[in-house]
Amino acid sequence: MDAFEENRDGRRRIATTPRNPWEGVRIVKELQLVGEFGLRNKTELWTHLTMVKSHKSQAKKLLITTNKEEFMTEGRALLNYLYKMGIISGVDYNDEADISRCLKEVLNLDLSHYLNRRLQSLVFKAGLATNIHHARCLIVQKQITVMGRVVNKP
Repeated sequence: MDAFEENRDGRRRIATTPRNPWEGVRIVKELQLVGEFGLRNKTELWTHLTMVKSHKSQAKKLLITTNKEEFMTEGRALLNYLYKMGIISGVDYNDEADISRCLKEVLNLDLSHYLNRRLQSLVFKAGLATNIHHARCLIVQKQITVMGRVVNKP
């Protein structure tokens, strides 16, 4: 099933499960990432993994396309999204070579780049919480504000 294919009930899937659920090496890596970044369950991890895969596949598609208009518009949109998330920086949206360079950088991104940009990780790194799990508790208990607004989603 594709990453953003609809289910039978019409809702969009935002996470894809692994093909082999009992692969030992993958299970160990997933448990390490869940513990390191304080995720609630593997579905949160798979959601971010699906997002990484879709951004990489979109960047690959844009780098091999011959349609310059599609390259510029969709490339700007993808890079703008990643810039707003804080994953990439320093993008000149009018320079075709710079967009191409940044799209190549997107191919080098991995899951930890995305997980480090979560509010939970930022609260912990700022020293507002003693550990990553404490940071999640502070966020869920509505004790963290972002630009004056209470946020309760880690």
